[in-house]
This record gives sequence, C-alpha cells and structure tokens, in this order.
Amino acid sequence: PQYHPVSSRGLANNILKETYFDSGEAWRMFMPSDVAKQKKNDPGKSTGDDVKAVIKTRMLACQAGIQNFWEAIEGGTKEDVDDVSDFKRRKVIFKCHAVYAALRKALESMEVEGSQNRLTWIQCCEFAIEAMKVVGFDETFASNSVSKAHVELRDNNNKLKHPNEKAR
Repeated sequence: PQYHPVSSRGLANNILKETYFDSGEAWRMFMPSDVAKQKKNDPGKSTGDDVKAVIKTRMLACQAGIQNFWEAIEGGTKEDVDDVSDFKRRKVIFKCHAVYAALRKALESMEVEGSQNRLTWIQCCEFAIEAMKVVGFDETFASNSVSKAHVELRDNNNKLKHPNEKAR
C-alpha cells in the first residue's frame, strides 16, 4: 500500500468541521436506542444534522405536551384530563418544560468551538432546572431527573409513560 502524507493543517480543518453532534457520544445520547444500536454496527453514516433533527423533533413533542399533557404520554387522549390527577398532569408538563429547556440549551451550547466553553448534557439539564425555578415552577427536580425524562422520551418514540398505572 502506498501512504500519502497528511498535513496537520488538513487534519485540523477536518476536525474543526466536525461538531459535538457529529460524535458517537451525541449519537448515543440523543438518538433513539434502536437507532443507536444500528449505528454502532454501521459507523460513519450519521451527521450532526441527523442528531439535531432528532433533537428538534423531540422539542416539538415536548411543546405539544406542554400545551396538552396527554399528547406527551403513551396512549394519551383528551379523556385523560378527567382520569389523571392534577399533580400527575403538572409532573408531565414539568418534565416536558425541563427536557425542552435542556435540549434547547444543548443545541445552543454543545456545539461551541473549543471544549472549554462547551456545556455537558448534565450542565444543560442543570440549566433547565434553574430556568424552571426562575419562571415559578415549585417542583424540585434534580438534573438527573431531567436526564431520565429525556431518556424516557428518547427510547419511547418521544412519549412519557402514562402516569396512571392502569393505562399502561
């Protein structure tokens, strides 16, 4: 085999073109688990645009859940307004708000050039909790609760588990 020299400038330019969202870590973090498994066996096909598109779709699902909580739960219908307690409704809406805020912060800050300025996913979740407190949400969730709600949405076709056990 004949090897061609690679200039360090060319290599650096290729690295700069890639963002966090092009990384395997971002793929595993944000893509649905069944897609992530396919990706693991077939590396090199994803782009940061794929990951960002999934994040934006998940954000739309969260927005729908904020407006009508039943749209964010498995098998949710308008009848759930009568069947789900006010506390459980607020919890679903809070999760939607918090995950939305964390995803939005991720899109804004995880792509920043220079790793010293880039936020981690947990920092994005912490930001979301603080933002929720500022706008008056009393519920006290930890950043790992936001992360868990995101995983639930990610792995369940952008839906949360139905809050009533009988409906599951």
